[in-house]
Amino acid sequence: MRTTAGLAGPLLAVVLGGTIAGAPARAQDPPPSDPGPSTAMSHEARLDQAVRYFQLGERDEARRILASLVVSTGLSAQLRQDARVYLAEILLVDGDIEGARGFLRQVLREDPSYTVDPFRHTPEVAGEFDYVKALVTPVEPPEETPPPNNTVIVTMPLSVWSPFGRYHFAQGRPVRGLVYLSGVTSTAVVSGFLFGIVHGNREYLVSTTVGQTVDELDLRSTRRAQWVATGLFYGFWGASVIDAQVHWRKVGVKAAVQPTATADRDGTVHGGLQLRATF
Repeated sequence: MRTTAGLAGPLLAVVLGGTIAGAPARAQDPPPSDPGPSTAMSHEARLDQAVRYFQLGERDEARRILASLVVSTGLSAQLRQDARVYLAEILLVDGDIEGARGFLRQVLREDPSYTVDPFRHTPEVAGEFDYVKALVTPVEPPEETPPPNNTVIVTMPLSVWSPFGRYHFAQGRPVRGLVYLSGVTSTAVVSGFLFGIVHGNREYLVSTTVGQTVDELDLRSTRRAQWVATGLFYGFWGASVIDAQVHWRKVGVKAAVQPTATADRDGTVHGGLQLRATF
């Protein structure tokens, strides 16, 4: 028993000594490194980083990041536009107005409907953006105001229906007017004269089945002549009316309608129409 107890003492001392000696060595070893996030930043994070640099006054670093974003592939159109606007803002702070306007022109060429967020950019940037937009956006010509719908009704003159060639004389056609005047007048006189003769001797007109005298035959011939004269009267009258209507449709209806305008002292312009026609 004494021998076992004597061996156990030294053995325990060796074990404890080894444990104590190994403890400092393990304490000096570095802890295992935890796997951190990927070193590659997203485009959104890089844009936010550039904005923070700009807000802190590190404009060179912000300009470098933004310039790399503008030319990088795989960047969304919205982020590329935002990067250009921030670059323009940095250039405006540095006093490079033309350079800033160049980036703003690129923004408008790619998206003419782009608007600057007033809560993210300064009023100076918004003002320069509106100025460049006014230069880049094509100015459409103003819409022409349609002329007022002033309906001009040109009616045929009453002289067209005159049986004595009045229309032709008024339109500078004296030969035609004289022909129709003489024809209508002469046939009217002859028709009226013969009608008086026939009407005054109508008691001599008997049925054709009864024996007719020479006077009765002459009276019937006179009545036929009166009918012919009456027909000629209406023929001259109708020819005059038709001729006048044809002439009016070709010449007279093309009345000279000229626009006129007058201006008041205050510059107000009043328009109108001037109608010239012969009736």
